[in-house]
Order: sequence, then structure tokens, then C-alpha cells
Amino acid sequence: MRALSSGCILALLAIGTIQPIHAQTAQVYYEQGVALQQSGDFKAAIKLFDKAVGKDRKFADAHYAIGLCYMAVDSVKSSINARLRAQYALERALKIEPKNTKYLFALGEVRTRQSLPWQAQVAFEKIVEVDPDSPKAVFVLTEAYLERGDERNIGGIKNLEKGAVLLKEMSEK
Repeated sequence: MRALSSGCILALLAIGTIQPIHAQTAQVYYEQGVALQQSGDFKAAIKLFDKAVGKDRKFADAHYAIGLCYMAVDSVKSSINARLRAQYALERALKIEPKNTKYLFALGEVRTRQSLPWQAQVAFEKIVEVDPDSPKAVFVLTEAYLERGDERNIGGIKNLEKGAVLLKEMSEK
């Protein structure tokens, strides 16, 4: 009788009807990664976010979190490799959610660190397309236009004024 019960349990495990107790979901790995990220242990957090992505390839926030962790590593070590890995992770997140402004902003930041102002500008322009009232994106985009002396987009001064009004409104709320 005992052998029969064990055999049934093994069969159920094999077909996936029940999962072992130690199996973790992508969400659990992600939450553990967030805790490590918040404590500053970026390398350990990346490993957990990678496990989350391994469980669910379309987990956009996990890809984004990997990108943020590599950006944090880059801030400490100024590593080209970390910037490239951050860019890759953020691009993966954007393939899943192409209009997510926080992903676009992070990608713009990475591209700025990579000294790729044109590519950064593209990311910031997409943010303004998606959310024209984003003061941070308006300011960063205006700064990019003014820095490069981009004559066709020097409407940046108007954007700068718009951004100032939006920031003032936000601070009053």
C-alpha cells in the first residue's frame, strides 16, 4: 500500500498536478530580489531577478529591476559591461511593455551614461509622446535639445516653461 501511494505521488509530480513545496514562483523570486536590491546587495538581487525571469520570460518588472541593479553597479564601479547589461535588460522589459515610461526613462539614463545622447533622446521623446505632461521627461528632453543646439527642436524653451509649470503644480499638491 505504501509503495502504491509513493508511486501515485511521483506520478502526480511528473505530470505537474502538484508541485514540490520548495518550488518558488517568479513573483516570490522577484520579491526576494527587491528586498536585496533595497538593502544594496545588487549582485545577489540580480541572481534572484534572473531566476524570476527564468520562470517567466515576460516578467517585465523583473527585467527592469535587473537593469536598475546593473545601473547601480555602474554607479559604483563605472563599468561598461554593467551599462551594456542594464541596456539589454531594459530593452527586454520594453519589448514586453513598449509604452512604460519608467522603463523608457531608465533606458534613456543608461544611454546617457554610455555617451549616446541621440539614443537617449529617442527614449525621452517616446516618454513625452506617451505622457506629454511628464515634467521630468520634458526637462531632460529640453536639456538634450539645448545641449546639442538642435535648432529644429528648440521648441525646448517652451517645453522648459511647460515643465516648470508642471513641477510647480505637482509641488502644490
